Amino acid sequence: PLSLLIMMVGGGIAGLKASEIAARRGHQVTLLEKESELGGILRYTAQDRHKTDIARYLKHMIQRLRDLGVDIRTNTTATPEMVKALGPDAVLAAIGGRERTLAIPGGEQAKTALACYFHPEQVGQTLVVIGGGLTGCETAIHWAEEGRDVTLLSRSAELLPRVEGDGQCVNTHLLLLHETGVRVVTDCPVTAIRSDQVETP
Repeated sequence: PLSLLIMMVGGGIAGLKASEIAARRGHQVTLLEKESELGGILRYTAQDRHKTDIARYLKHMIQRLRDLGVDIRTNTTATPEMVKALGPDAVLAAIGGRERTLAIPGGEQAKTALACYFHPEQVGQTLVVIGGGLTGCETAIHWAEEGRDVTLLSRSAELLPRVEGDGQCVNTHLLLLHETGVRVVTDCPVTAIRSDQVETP
């Protein structure tokens, strides 16, 4: 079979899986990741005790690439010059999406859940988590377990409105929110974020 030289740009979960598939098909794979660690957004799971299964999966995925002989280069930003120098037969891009900011006055001041996981030193003692979906609930639980004073605001009348068909998941999250002392306010949209407060109607 034809063996190609493949450059994979991005070491998140998509880049890791695509690299594994290409390597198993007999291709030579060079993976470029601009950060110092592989895993992309899944790196946060190493900080959350409720995500140990995902963190373990990520660790095994990275080890599989090493066992397959994938050339992994972290702290490396792909440039046109680098692509030309390596001369790959194909370039695959798995660079992820862009994080959204809240479309309200001051929304750009809000830290994303991922930013808080990756930079815990920037997280204060008192937190307001905006959003009653899965990410919001899990973020609130995590920081409450870390000893923070957490309030969760949800514009919906119910928490986890999009988690369908998994009542156990919903019940577990609701129980953890209660046990960790998170203050939950539903039917409460946020209209603006100021330097020292969150505004609601």
